[in-house]
Amino acid sequence: MVEVIVLIVGFILAILIALTKSFNLGVSSISSFELERRRNSGDKSAARELSWRALAPTFEAAKNIKIMVLLVILVSVVAVALPTPWGFLASLVFALFAQIAAARGWFLKPAANLQKKYEPQLRKYLLFLKKYIGIFVTPVASASFSLNSVEELEQLITLDQNVLSEHEKTQLLAVMQFENLKVEEVMVKRDQIVVVGIKETVGPLLLDKLHKAGHNIFPVVDKSLDHVKGLLYMSDLVPLDPELKEVREVVRPNVYSLQQDASLSDVLAASIKTGRQLFFVSKGEKIIGLITLSDVLAKMTGQKIAKEVKVNKI
Repeated sequence: MVEVIVLIVGFILAILIALTKSFNLGVSSISSFELERRRNSGDKSAARELSWRALAPTFEAAKNIKIMVLLVILVSVVAVALPTPWGFLASLVFALFAQIAAARGWFLKPAANLQKKYEPQLRKYLLFLKKYIGIFVTPVASASFSLNSVEELEQLITLDQNVLSEHEKTQLLAVMQFENLKVEEVMVKRDQIVVVGIKETVGPLLLDKLHKAGHNIFPVVDKSLDHVKGLLYMSDLVPLDPELKEVREVVRPNVYSLQQDASLSDVLAASIKTGRQLFFVSKGEKIIGLITLSDVLAKMTGQKIAKEVKVNKI
């Protein structure tokens, strides 16, 4: 009869240990900086969590002390009351049961319910203990957050689901990656360039061809891109002058090129220096593509630049 009572007491103590292990303040992973920002803006839940976070070390210390006391009582009752070695074996089984039950989360729900029900009393209890169990409290270093690479930051931005919109993610990533992009990564390749022959007749057919291409500036060539003669701007053709006969009459002769390994920042600098919006891309002496200011700005901002904007002259 005594043995049965001892086993029942041991089982109850094991449950109490598992229940104690299951208590958790439920502090979120939100940084203290963000919580303080929210509290300062009037967020009461953030203020509540900050106050609980301040009691977290005391809470953990009190929980560990209680678990140690219960374990000592468990071993003392079971191991002493039962014959050796059965008493030690039984106490070990109860201790393992408590550990497994806590690890599997069997008592998480009742622990959460008790914690919610007695929250005011728990807070007072922890505030009282904070004055007297300082020796058992592990000092908590102020949380610090550091990044080890640009790629890690890019990953954080990409995976974020709470703060940034998809548009904001695209813009941030575009700005971060801009400095590393080379002209050859963004340019329109040679075989995709729409060109205009210098001897082509200016008229409805040419205008229709240019409108379908969807660009505002076109390279003017004599036979091929290996013989560039200048640039044709749509603004020089619209409205159409009936006296214009051939493209050669409106071509702008000055053209510029950049080497394929130039950066997009180089394109911006070249545009400011020359006042041009289009540059050919060269590999040595051979033209392999072209790049426009719009292409560069699109990469910088993460969005397409409107080709036509209504402006008013003042």
